[in-house]
This record gives sequence, structure tokens and C-alpha cells, in this order.
Amino acid sequence: MDNARSHAPALLEQPSARTPWIELAVILAIFALASVQGYRMLRASEAPVAYEGGHLIATGDLADALYEPAGTRQMGAFVVADAGDGCRKFTSGNVSGVACNRRGEWRIREMRQELR
Repeated sequence: MDNARSHAPALLEQPSARTPWIELAVILAIFALASVQGYRMLRASEAPVAYEGGHLIATGDLADALYEPAGTRQMGAFVVADAGDGCRKFTSGNVSGVACNRRGEWRIREMRQELR
């Protein structure tokens, strides 16, 4: 009998019971990352400027870049620099302009497009 056991194929050991919280956390993390990426993809198609109440207002990625702390930096497609008096210069490709923060929103003071 002992000889038969030594030649019999070994049964695979059962994996230890996993905590369902770990699996749930992994699933939620994947869902959260996919949601953030989907949101960013949808925002990227949003126009950087909207016309509201008689003013051009920075929206989407341009608004996000302007709200970042002052100083010259690149945020996504936009290069933003402090212009003083609550205003900031921005450039993206062949478009440049100045936006000023008025009552919590970035109003476009001027915008130019360089013809190439």
C-alpha cells in the first residue's frame, strides 16, 4: 500500500483562502484608473475656450493649466507663465494668449493665432 501511494500522482494542493477584501480592492482600483482615464479622454475633446455671458472663458485642460501655481511650466499641451495682476500667458502650438482670473474663472483677455 505504501508503494502505491508513492507512485500515485500527487494531488495539487488547494490554494489558501484569499481575503475577499483584497480582490475587491484590486477590482475597485482597476475601475478607478479606467474611470480617470476615460474622463481625461473625454475632457481632451472639450474645447479649451467657451463663450459665456459675453466673455471668453478658459475651460478643460486650459483652465486646469491656468489654475496651477504661478511660474513658467508646461501642463499638457499648454505652456503657462505668470503675467502679473492675476493674469497668465498661455501658448499651445501656434495659439497664444492672456487669461485673467476674475471671480474664480479664467477670462480670456487676448488670444492670437500665428499663421504658418
